[in-house]
Amino acid sequence: MGRSRSSHWSSPISPSRTSSGGSNRNSRRTTRRRKDKLKKEVFGKEGYKDPFGRFGRGTAFRSPPAGYGDYAFILHILASLTDEGRADVVCPQGVLFRGQPEVEEETGEFDDDGNPKIKRRKADDEHLIREALLQSHLIDAVISLPLNVFYGAGVPACLLILRKNRPASRTDKVLLVYAARHYRELSNQNELRPQDVMRMLVHYHAYGDTKKVQKLVQQHGGRIRAEIERREQEEVERLEAEYAMYADKVAKLNEEIAAAKSKCKAETSETAKKELEAAISKLEKQREKPAAKLAERDERIAEARRKAEDDRRDVTAVGDELIALYDDPDELLKHARVVSLAEIEENEFNLNIPRYVDTFEPEPRVEVKDAIRELRAASGELADADAKLSQILESMGYAPADPN
Repeated sequence: MGRSRSSHWSSPISPSRTSSGGSNRNSRRTTRRRKDKLKKEVFGKEGYKDPFGRFGRGTAFRSPPAGYGDYAFILHILASLTDEGRADVVCPQGVLFRGQPEVEEETGEFDDDGNPKIKRRKADDEHLIREALLQSHLIDAVISLPLNVFYGAGVPACLLILRKNRPASRTDKVLLVYAARHYRELSNQNELRPQDVMRMLVHYHAYGDTKKVQKLVQQHGGRIRAEIERREQEEVERLEAEYAMYADKVAKLNEEIAAAKSKCKAETSETAKKELEAAISKLEKQREKPAAKLAERDERIAEARRKAEDDRRDVTAVGDELIALYDDPDELLKHARVVSLAEIEENEFNLNIPRYVDTFEPEPRVEVKDAIRELRAASGELADADAKLSQILESMGYAPADPN
């Protein structure tokens, strides 16, 4: 009698694996319970239990939500300021508008009198924190930055300027600056040029006051030009130090070549002259590589000087542009605006800059005659392409279709 097949059959899941799988699941459950317990210990109904009193209980601000660290970072910096302190915080622009205010919503149900039932939805914590910052008169200005100015961070960023002791003339105002248009585009990230920084400085220190602009342009223009010259000198010195080894080698070889040539002139023996000429040729060959490196250094130094000169010229041009900008209120609204707290409250404490500053980029104007000329050129190109296609089809044996 043959063996039963069942005696040779084994489960694809061995008991040891089953035990291991159950152990892993139990371990995950335990880890999850510990995390939940820790979250309940750290975050309660009132938010994060901060032992240092930076936010949450005992302060004017709500606790930042567990899923976002932006406002935790902002409030931590704010709590670290002195009474005269000021801080510039780089943030994602989401902090300007994330979070919903308190709203009333219809539930779709009706009471006994036929009136719709209303449900009140509480405001989000982020909205409440932003509202408290504004009502506490701590936000002095907001400056939007160009995309990709921070390596590896492609999200739009802004500069949030916090100030505890603000001048009385602007405690109920906020300066909003749209500075995202002006930058130098590089391969990996964008760069703020000196003239771009100058725009921000003049907008911030003027704070909407046209009378201050001329003096501010001179003041910041002078400081930025001095900074450009300092960086230019540092770059030249750095390049000279980087290529110093090649410069020393070329200088040494030049001395040896000069000495050999002088000796060759004084030599009367033809055999000795030929040996010296061969030695000179060898030295000149050795000089080619370090000399090429020095030519590379000189090119890089010239490029650094050209860039610095362009930056100085652009700073002057931007200064003239800013003076003209503040003489044209309508054009200024496309770049910067001082907004009252009352208007911000009407917008439910939303600080999204396009709500207040005209960031719309108009399409470039095209003359009708230019458009007609381009249309005719495009029609001619289309006719040429159609004729070439017909020739190709005929060469392949396809007769053109009879239009009749």
